[in-house]
Amino acid sequence: MKRIFTMLLLLLISCGSETTLKTDDVFEQYKQRFTIDTKLDASHISIIFGEMDAKWYALCYYDSDGNYIHINKTPWETLSDIRREILIYHELGHCLLGKDHYDVDIFFNGYRCPSSIVTTLLFTENQIQHCYLPEKEYYINELLN
Repeated sequence: MKRIFTMLLLLLISCGSETTLKTDDVFEQYKQRFTIDTKLDASHISIIFGEMDAKWYALCYYDSDGNYIHINKTPWETLSDIRREILIYHELGHCLLGKDHYDVDIFFNGYRCPSSIVTTLLFTENQIQHCYLPEKEYYINELLN
């Protein structure tokens, strides 16, 4: 009887342990870039490939065990490195900073640009070249404020 009680106790303890997800290795470099660019620690936010409706590139989930991000693998594989960076920064804006979408345009050097990384639509290649890359410091500051 004592042996059964001990086994049940061990089972309960192991089943009740923390369920934090581990970030998929492919996303670590983007979390590190985010930390360098923002000086914020995002290590406690897990980023993993997850199943979701095809219309979504990624989603932030708010959970009592910690926030985490699911990335849709199919569109991820089609994105350039810099678009992947923007997508991760966008989702960390939601999961880490609690930001909502902000869909207001501004102009940089005559180009119409999103005023925030946390905008409803992912940056186009034209917006990356004329807005994000030359004005990255602006976008990082906007994300933090």
